[in-house]
Amino acid sequence: MLVVDDDAQVCDVLERVFRDAHQVIVVHNGSEAVESFTSGRYSVALIDLGIPGMAGDEVAARIRALDPALATVLVTGWELDAEDPRLLAFDARIAKPFEDLDRVVSEVARAMALTRRRRQEHLPKDGSGRA
Repeated sequence: MLVVDDDAQVCDVLERVFRDAHQVIVVHNGSEAVESFTSGRYSVALIDLGIPGMAGDEVAARIRALDPALATVLVTGWELDAEDPRLLAFDARIAKPFEDLDRVVSEVARAMALTRRRRQEHLPKDGSGRA
């Protein structure tokens, strides 16, 4: 799981909630997130919109270009209209501050399931993993 957020408290909460079941990699800068990204390494990416180095929607678009199956989840405290074009880079959205951690866990589980489905859809028919 990749977490890209410059708020240490948010990162701490997400790491604490998910660390028992997932390896949580935290990056505080958008440019660093893209530069260090490896396709297939993550089951989901949780990305803030307002982060240093590169806007979160740009981070999401760039890592999805590298790993089209990866589900991206916007984690933001900003109020955004449903028509905001920045939302197009994301599969789901979680509002900050987190008021219901069960909802956060549920949204992340749905996003991870989406990543799994997308990856399975791209497997060769023989299931070998070879193209």
